[in-house]
Amino acid sequence: MDELMNENEFQSQLKALLEVRALGALLMYLDSARVGVEYETANVRTPVTTIKTILIGEMVEVDKSTYGALNIFSADEYKGHILERLRSGTAKVVHWENLHKTISNSVIIGRYLESVGSPLTLLQNDMHCYGEPLAELCAVLSAMIDFEESYAENRLVMNTSVDPELDRVKSIYRQLPSILTGVAQDEASRFQAATCSVAYVPMIGYLVVLPHDFHPEEFPE
Repeated sequence: MDELMNENEFQSQLKALLEVRALGALLMYLDSARVGVEYETANVRTPVTTIKTILIGEMVEVDKSTYGALNIFSADEYKGHILERLRSGTAKVVHWENLHKTISNSVIIGRYLESVGSPLTLLQNDMHCYGEPLAELCAVLSAMIDFEESYAENRLVMNTSVDPELDRVKSIYRQLPSILTGVAQDEASRFQAATCSVAYVPMIGYLVVLPHDFHPEEFPE
């Protein structure tokens, strides 16, 4: 009976979270340190020959809240932050390009797995994730976003023919320098000023800059 009790003391209790976490940390360290197989290939696992019991006089117990705050051995639970930025319109050009590359590479991987006909059940169960909807999404992103122009202007730029109204606005935006030059000439003539500058202010309009010796009281309007 005493021997049975001693055996139970040294059994791993899967419900003991601290014990399982400590064992996981130990196994992770052994696998990364590769003690005894430092010069072997990566597929050679670290051997565990003996297990010794170590008694620690002073132990540190970490509760669940502290463990979660340390975020040492936990997986990334914030994978959706990029998608959230895409939905809210705050994503940068690099985020859109990374999304496009990820989808494109996923399509390539899926088609390769289909061509080799892998017998692994794990892959067969997930092959639907690499279907036509993913390829269509990749094609839509390629057709809509002009990545080269986006990086040049440091903002997301759509390709032409995506939306007629957008094309019209982009055409006006490209002609903005010549439009402002014409406005500056008209304003200089109206105010009888030798020089006149016009600055475009988005969402407001344009700002007329006149010389410091200009007398606005002569033009009540």
